[in-house]
Amino acid sequence: MYLRVSKLLTNGIITSTSGSCPLVGKKIFPIGQSIDKNKFQKQQQANYPIKNLIHAGRFDPSKNIDLIIESVESLKKNYPNLSLEIVGSPSSDLYKHYSQNLISKFSSDPFSSWLKFTSYVPREELPKLFTGKDGFIHSFQGSLDKTLIEATFSGLPVITINREYLNIFGSWGCGHNYGDLTLESEALALIEMPEDDVKREIDRRYILAVEQHEVSGWVDRLVKILIS
Repeated sequence: MYLRVSKLLTNGIITSTSGSCPLVGKKIFPIGQSIDKNKFQKQQQANYPIKNLIHAGRFDPSKNIDLIIESVESLKKNYPNLSLEIVGSPSSDLYKHYSQNLISKFSSDPFSSWLKFTSYVPREELPKLFTGKDGFIHSFQGSLDKTLIEATFSGLPVITINREYLNIFGSWGCGHNYGDLTLESEALALIEMPEDDVKREIDRRYILAVEQHEVSGWVDRLVKILIS
């Protein structure tokens, strides 16, 4: 309600992406995520084959962390060397019970041999966590998570069912038809893709991320809106 009133009384609403604002129209200005690419140095060489996956974000039900774990568990039937690290903590006391139950459920054998839980780390430490990982896996279906772009800046191939990310960067295996896409099918398409194709796609996504979400371009877009 407050946002609708603001739309009526102001010249516009500036937002990171279209999906992060519930309103639409000529007064809505998406300008990207404002990320300093220098803090997330792109890996010089993609790690291949894909084995060590990581997820980072809030440990909340909306992030579908159980789906991430179950998808990797299923993939391990044919790719037993896969491992997964889940990084994050619940955003509020409301979700502590959810996170504790999930960690308890997946901390015993056989999960403990390939699944690791790491509590929240400051954002500036994410580049260190991304180093040595082979892919970033993610299952939130709302607006475009900042960690998706940070992982892309780091040169990690991103496995996700997030529609905003897919609309910008594309899919590993489904072209532009996302109706039948699942987290498992997207991961499988990446794992089975030839190494040279993976590297080319990582470079293409990196360029797109810089063009649309790097902080210098974000400032330019903001200034143009404010002086227009």
